Amino acid sequence: RRAHRCVRAVRPRHAPDGSGGARLVWCVPGTLADAGTRTDEASAAATQPASSRFCLADTDFNRWFRLARELAAERQVNNAHFFQVNLAGPDEIDRPFAAIPLPDASVDLFVNRRGPILRRYLAEALRVARPGAAVVGLHPAGDAPPPSWADLLPEAYRSNFTTWPHAQVTAGVSEPLEAAGIAEYNLWWIDVPEYLRTPYELYTRLGGRQPADTPEFLAVEADFARVIDAHGTAHGVVIRHQRLLWQAWLRA
Repeated sequence: RRAHRCVRAVRPRHAPDGSGGARLVWCVPGTLADAGTRTDEASAAATQPASSRFCLADTDFNRWFRLARELAAERQVNNAHFFQVNLAGPDEIDRPFAAIPLPDASVDLFVNRRGPILRRYLAEALRVARPGAAVVGLHPAGDAPPPSWADLLPEAYRSNFTTWPHAQVTAGVSEPLEAAGIAEYNLWWIDVPEYLRTPYELYTRLGGRQPADTPEFLAVEADFARVIDAHGTAHGVVIRHQRLLWQAWLRA
């Protein structure tokens, strides 16, 4: 149901060729999704019936595709299509490549939320971009220090606070753009606090419900409770999230 939150802020404008709807590409982890959708957001994005909508995955997103198709069918969305595509950067010679199955000069806006790294799809984005097309990206990274209580967590959870320097993260955007001759772009850093009020909230936020080799909550409840008791405020304990927000114009 998270499918129904973010996408409605994206409103296609009329296409410059008079076709009645702009094509938007939404990029999420492992995917490219046209027309403002995420892999699990096809039905919510279908509020603009004039637009064509595609969803393309470059990893195994079959589970999300099944959900997206079910949601689209429930809401009688007949202009959402789903494909698996292998995207590869110019230096990834061992990675199979398949082009985005969209025609040249057919997309107006790309929105990349934690999606494929830019160098992996920029050449294809330039091919399918219409004049005036833009790309907007939002990526979680940065050098926010780990919280002071990180060492109190069970060892399996401490890796959640791995960070990267700002310069490294921004280079992942600026270097491919500049190599492609794109000088018109903007970068912004966002720092957002998240408050967790209970031991269980903290446990689930750090991945405790994932099927990986993480302990059951009862086995680590006391550790998480010590963090809340020692470092909690009226709002709970805080985890800071840094995001790189960026915008670039692909074609004049």
